[in-house]
Amino acid sequence: MKPKDIKISCDESAAGPMPGIADCGRLSYAIFQTAKHHRALAGDLLRPLNLCPGQEILLMRLCDKAQQTQTQLLECLKVEPSTVTKAVQRLQAQGLVKRVPSATDGRSHLIQLTDEGRELKKRIVKMWSELDRVTSENLTPDEYQTLCNLLEKVSANVATRGESHS
Repeated sequence: MKPKDIKISCDESAAGPMPGIADCGRLSYAIFQTAKHHRALAGDLLRPLNLCPGQEILLMRLCDKAQQTQTQLLECLKVEPSTVTKAVQRLQAQGLVKRVPSATDGRSHLIQLTDEGRELKKRIVKMWSELDRVTSENLTPDEYQTLCNLLEKVSANVATRGESHS
């Protein structure tokens, strides 16, 4: 059966008990549950680094590109402006990032890693490797690759759809 042939029906007028959310949207519910548990595990693994989920991604983005405006971080991370503002403020308070005035735009600041922020990179990479290991520990190498490929497709589907509704 091709994915386009899959029909999901949750007709409220059907006889019998009302189907639950897990019945109507099995895939979406599985993704929701997985994301919830994955984020909790990430939080547990990030706690010794004094980071919250999402902050490590912002730091790694700054490792990839030395300095960025908050707008550039917003575009890359696809989160709400307040999320980036709060994350930058918290990371700045911890001494992991600093804000410096832009040389080309007097109205904006660039976010840069401090030496302490750069030093965290190895620990973040190690943490993500452990998260990946735990997440995939019961998968064969082929299943791992297939799951990654399928999740990338699903993510692209949802991202494209979300952008058209913005």
